[in-house]
Amino acid sequence: MTERSHPALALLADANYLRVFGVGLLANTMRWLEILVIGVYAYQESNTPFVVAAMLFIRMSPNIVFGALVGAYAERFDRRLALTIGLAASVLGMAILALLSALEVIALWHVAIGAFVSGLFWVLEYPTRRTLLGEIAGLSRLGAAMGFDSACIHATRMLGPAIGGWLFEQFGLTGPYVFGVIIYTLALLALLTLRYRATDEVAPAQGVIGILRDGFAHLRGNRVLTAVLVVTMLVNFFGFSYTSMLPVIGEDKFSLSAFPIGIMASMEGAGAMLGGLLVATLSKPHHFTRIYVAGSFVFFVMIATFSVMPGFSASLPVLLVGGLGIAAFSSMQTALVFSVSRPDMRRRIMGVLVVCIGAGPLGILHTGLLAELLGADVAIRLIAFEGMVALAACLWRWPELLRHGG
Repeated sequence: MTERSHPALALLADANYLRVFGVGLLANTMRWLEILVIGVYAYQESNTPFVVAAMLFIRMSPNIVFGALVGAYAERFDRRLALTIGLAASVLGMAILALLSALEVIALWHVAIGAFVSGLFWVLEYPTRRTLLGEIAGLSRLGAAMGFDSACIHATRMLGPAIGGWLFEQFGLTGPYVFGVIIYTLALLALLTLRYRATDEVAPAQGVIGILRDGFAHLRGNRVLTAVLVVTMLVNFFGFSYTSMLPVIGEDKFSLSAFPIGIMASMEGAGAMLGGLLVATLSKPHHFTRIYVAGSFVFFVMIATFSVMPGFSASLPVLLVGGLGIAAFSSMQTALVFSVSRPDMRRRIMGVLVVCIGAGPLGILHTGLLAELLGADVAIRLIAFEGMVALAACLWRWPELLRHGG
């Protein structure tokens, strides 16, 4: 591979990148599958939108509690080993839930505990696997690396819900959980073949509190990075929380079973996969902030439009377009953290990023309460409007987002 090779082509020849990429492909398939299945199961058991929201809150709540700490500890320990432990724990958790379901003794509280355990792994994923991807790729290939990874993650947003809906219809909860055992085992095997090791280390004398203090100090001195993290909180609070109501809208408004609900959820992933590929091949560093803002705005517009769709077929192209916005947002989110942070601060800021993503569970509760009072479609229309207003206020406060690197 020559120095003039396109960054995207160079990445495809990097075995270490492909291994870490493969871990993300496998594990994220199960991530989105599980989210869909938990929502459908919770609504069938409770017939209450807020219970659905509460279950997904439990699934995502570890981000709030442990995000910054995991980011700091990622500085101190072998990230490959940390991911290995997380994947092994996921295999065990899926196996226990599969057994409980097969014995027909599983209950909503079992699923809730399993969801929380799964959420612990996803706290670990951002400051470890995605940091590994950035380090392996290097700054010159960063946009391509994160664009490809975003396309991968969003391809799993397409595959996971569709597979999960079909498995749930055919086999109940047992099918998705057995599938989880297989998927996490394959991801674990892929990780064990990785031969990359980071060269930078943090001095053992520095404690976790000191690491976090340095990370937040760096954040305060960087306006672009601060704005990126604020937008991350807004999109996770007002945007991604709409997915908690997909099972409710699918069953109540569109009269769908689990599989077509999964198809509906997967359309967003299809658009996001396409968007991720476009970002990987076309994005330039001086466009990162504008792509990030535009993607966030498109996503909010999609949510508002989806809320007024009259049926299943009409909703599909809207969700597809919304996926393009999600891809732009999520690809640039990580790329910007890398590109505007000092190298020695990147993993610390990745931990802060996980905390910002932790606004998502709070947004889910917010959406669930609105849905209980006003209905699911009205609730997501309101959160989309709130998100657009909040994004406009953010751009007024940090106009650097529209001119950084321009």
